[in-house]
Amino acid sequence: MHRIQSGLTVQKVLMPQKSPGFFVASSLVLAGFLHFAVAAPALAESTQTQEATTTASLLSTPVSFNQARAIALAQFPGTRLVYGERTREAGVLAWDMKLNNGIAVYINAQTGAVIKQERWRGGVVTPPPAPITLAQARNIALAQYPGTRVVRHQRLREAGVLVWQMRLDNGMAVYLHGRTGEIIRHERWRRAGTTPPATTVSFQRALNIALAQYPGTRLVKGELTREEGILAWDMMLSNGMAVYIDANTGAIIEHERWRW
Repeated sequence: MHRIQSGLTVQKVLMPQKSPGFFVASSLVLAGFLHFAVAAPALAESTQTQEATTTASLLSTPVSFNQARAIALAQFPGTRLVYGERTREAGVLAWDMKLNNGIAVYINAQTGAVIKQERWRGGVVTPPPAPITLAQARNIALAQYPGTRVVRHQRLREAGVLVWQMRLDNGMAVYLHGRTGEIIRHERWRRAGTTPPATTVSFQRALNIALAQYPGTRLVKGELTREEGILAWDMMLSNGMAVYIDANTGAIIEHERWRW
């Protein structure tokens, strides 16, 4: 203890000595903090610049949202857009246009070209071809047996596939794929050697007469039959009506509902 003139007693406290390594470490921490304080604003500014550049590049695509929408809807007429966004597909900036038929169309945002079409849950799809018409199916069937004529036809489904069945007057039936026109098979529907009754009014003429009664309808099924003892064409239309036409005179025998 040391006595001081003021009379106060002062205790001498011994502080632990700091090693040289402590001062070096402290200096490094201080230097690192100062470096971060200086570099942080520059780093933030650089990041903001990159984000602004990316945003500007997205906003300046040659193909606009409305143009991409029109391109997508043209692929599947009758659909509507559910959701559309800009994204990257195979490294290319693209419009992802999701339609209400479950298909997404990816469109190059620079050129407007369709990159691909896929279902929302995966799986590349190709739009199915439109069904072939009655006239097309008839011509394909007749080409297999020149000189014959169609006696009866109908459109049906076999194993889930749309099929045209064309019965010819030589007793053969030709089955055609309803969308591609490909011939599925030939089969005999009537015993060989029998001939259908002769008619003055052809199938096509009877079809025209029937459709003229109900404009805007289409033929579902047509066949040669007998109505009240008269040889007649039974033409069943898509509105549920059947028109019976005299196969020799072309006169309309009766109208009858075949489907409600």
